[in-house]
Amino acid sequence: AESFSTTADVWEWSDTWSLLGSSGESWPAGRSLFASWAITDSSITASLWVFGGLGDGTDILNDLWQYSSARWTQFGGERDPVPEYGTRGEPADSVWPGGRWGAASWSGLQGMMVFGGEGIDANGLAGHLADLWRYDQSMWCWLGGPVDSNQASSFDADHAWPGARSLASVWEDDAAVFLFGGEYACAEAENGKCF
Repeated sequence: AESFSTTADVWEWSDTWSLLGSSGESWPAGRSLFASWAITDSSITASLWVFGGLGDGTDILNDLWQYSSARWTQFGGERDPVPEYGTRGEPADSVWPGGRWGAASWSGLQGMMVFGGEGIDANGLAGHLADLWRYDQSMWCWLGGPVDSNQASSFDADHAWPGARSLASVWEDDAAVFLFGGEYACAEAENGKCF
């Protein structure tokens, strides 16, 4: 049977490929299906941020790393992969997303954002997630969404919310963020449909 492993090498393309590194004393573990953000604001040094992902075997990661000026810096994640939600909308040092892979991620005026993925919910159970998080380069904030995995979409006029999913596509323009598709599972189905 074929087996797969993850890698942690960093490459640069500038008309040809150059290996910048693949391991070291302060280097993230190999992973796939992680959330990432490229920060290229001209007022700060360009950087790549990496959160969570799927490590070798069945490791579901929740560590946060920044790659900038040819070195990695870890910003946390030595925690239990169960999330610490805190109070909705209030950033805190104790707030941290649970381990996950396949989350939708984007960066914008509000900070670096993560939605859903497949991972660990507030009860320590594995499943598809529909929670929304923001990291502002100093601490995490849970912005909303169910704390239990495998929840269906809500179409309530006062509180619509996309259902649990992983591997969704996301894009943004100046006014909004758009979420499309993904892989899902849910605890409840409506008229035989789950979305």
